[in-house]
Amino acid sequence: MKLSTKIILPIILISALLILLNGCFLAPSEEQPALTLYTVTYNGNENTGGEVPVDATLYKEGDLVTVLGNTGPESLVNTGFDFAGWNTVADASGTARPVGYVFAMGEADVTLYAMWDASPALTLEEPFIGGGGGYVAPPVLLTSIVVLPETMTLFEGESEAILSVTAHYSDGSTAGIALGDCTYASDADGVATVDTGGLVEAVAEGDTIITVTYEDKEDTIEVTVNPILLDYIVVVPETMTLFEGDKKSIKSVTAHYNDGSTAKIPLLTFAGGTPACEIESSDEEVATVLNTGLVTAVEEGTATITVSYTEGSITETNTIAVTVNPILLVYIVVDPETMTLLKWNSESFTITAHYNNGSEADVTSNCTYLTNGPLIARVFSPGVVNSFIGGTAVITAIYTEGDITRIDTIDVTVGPVHNIDQDKYYNTIQAAIDRASDGNTIEVAEGEYVGNLEINVENLTLKSPVQHGAVIQTEAGFSAGSGYGGITILADGVTIDGFRIEQDVVQAVIHTHDTHEATITNNSIIGVSGARPRGIDIGFASAHSDDVLIEGNEFVNLHCGVYVNQGNNLTVEDNAFSDMVEGAVVIDGTWGNTDNILVKDNVATDADYLIFFWAIVGSVTADGNILVNTELTNVIGWLN
Repeated sequence: MKLSTKIILPIILISALLILLNGCFLAPSEEQPALTLYTVTYNGNENTGGEVPVDATLYKEGDLVTVLGNTGPESLVNTGFDFAGWNTVADASGTARPVGYVFAMGEADVTLYAMWDASPALTLEEPFIGGGGGYVAPPVLLTSIVVLPETMTLFEGESEAILSVTAHYSDGSTAGIALGDCTYASDADGVATVDTGGLVEAVAEGDTIITVTYEDKEDTIEVTVNPILLDYIVVVPETMTLFEGDKKSIKSVTAHYNDGSTAKIPLLTFAGGTPACEIESSDEEVATVLNTGLVTAVEEGTATITVSYTEGSITETNTIAVTVNPILLVYIVVDPETMTLLKWNSESFTITAHYNNGSEADVTSNCTYLTNGPLIARVFSPGVVNSFIGGTAVITAIYTEGDITRIDTIDVTVGPVHNIDQDKYYNTIQAAIDRASDGNTIEVAEGEYVGNLEINVENLTLKSPVQHGAVIQTEAGFSAGSGYGGITILADGVTIDGFRIEQDVVQAVIHTHDTHEATITNNSIIGVSGARPRGIDIGFASAHSDDVLIEGNEFVNLHCGVYVNQGNNLTVEDNAFSDMVEGAVVIDGTWGNTDNILVKDNVATDADYLIFFWAIVGSVTADGNILVNTELTNVIGWLN
């Protein structure tokens, strides 16, 4: 290989300069050992032109050297060849040093020789070896590994996996390394361990280093293990509002730890005979508490329940604010609120006190009683109303507890049958009728009234204010053949309104006899005990009954609802007939004197016929009726 004068002269000058510098500046002294410096020289290796690059840096052993490119004042050339990097030996048998390669300086100067490849234009059959030799690529070496994360902070018992291991190579490339291809070691297994897959498990408080090794390279993770410590406790409920004497338990105590975990603390759990929690009241005259968490309200006031829980050397507390309210009387209730008594009779009642905590108490014997009608009704013995003469009275009950007084009243009616025009009260309906005058109204209270009635007062109204509340139960013994029934109307202008009338005797429940302008409305007329009486008889064999209105009634389980012996100007309207044997309306016709009958807007169910004729009579009209399992009539031609 030929070396040009242009190359040799700079080398001689540089060497002389290095000798001078070593002698002047780096001579060893008694205080400091001699420092040896090394050079890197570039050789054109038979170049035909250009100049080599010059590295003027002086290196000590271990310094990093970056290989220069073809960057002399004029680039090196070699006719027929291309520049292909550097080598430590001219014939390319040494170590290749590509441009930009970094290597550590050894214990001697380094000379790098230019490598030349045959130019593609030369079309050589074999690579050029002689002289400069062919280019040999440098080996790619593992230079380091990087482990993530760099640090871990864990709580005792917690685990965390190493995220990644990355290999770094001499050519600047990187590659992920499978965690299973690495080896792991902990400096302190008592603090944290690591398995073959890179899973770190915290054991006990402390610090350790996890070393990760891949091939001959290592990296580390700093691991800190913190203890799990009690942070605070939560007590439920936060507040309690109780009434005196009430008891209520603490629902739960929950421990919260610095790692975010929680644990329920059973109040009844004992360890060595000591309750799991210490619980105390700030004022036991207001509220007491057991170590089981049961709080008892004693008297009005406020108190604080403090719950303490200890783990190791740490004690945490929480509190419950307790308010105790007094039990106060709110109101009293009399049962029943109304009474209807016969004269010279009695009926029991009770009085219940209601309190603000929802409790109740029977205070009948503790009340004071007043009456506004002492001759009508009064209380001699707590819980009993005694009646005397007929009329109405108000019994007032007074109950006092502490500084609170409450009252309630009983409305008492003595004599359930009231002639409202005379303002007189009677024990029986018939007694009231017998003492009534023309045009009076008699109201009958709810209840059962047994016996037959004869109404012989003109324009009398007999009424049950509560529809079907007053129940009349008729009896046998009336003279049906003489035009009588369970209830017999013997005067004109009578109204019977709102009763439930039950009869277990065949024949008429209500008989109009020979009266006129009767109104029978809003009643429920029922056959009972297997009997099938007639509901209402109009007239009888020797007399007729005119201008009768039968409206809004219920007829149930009867032979028929209405039986017309003799009568004119009759209206049967808006009634309900159910379960009739012969028909809803039966017209006898054999006595004559029957005309102008209107049967309108009724509902007949299982009534056989709406209108049943025994004989032809005057005008009979049916209009707007609803028939269910019922025929209209047995003789179509006799209807208008």
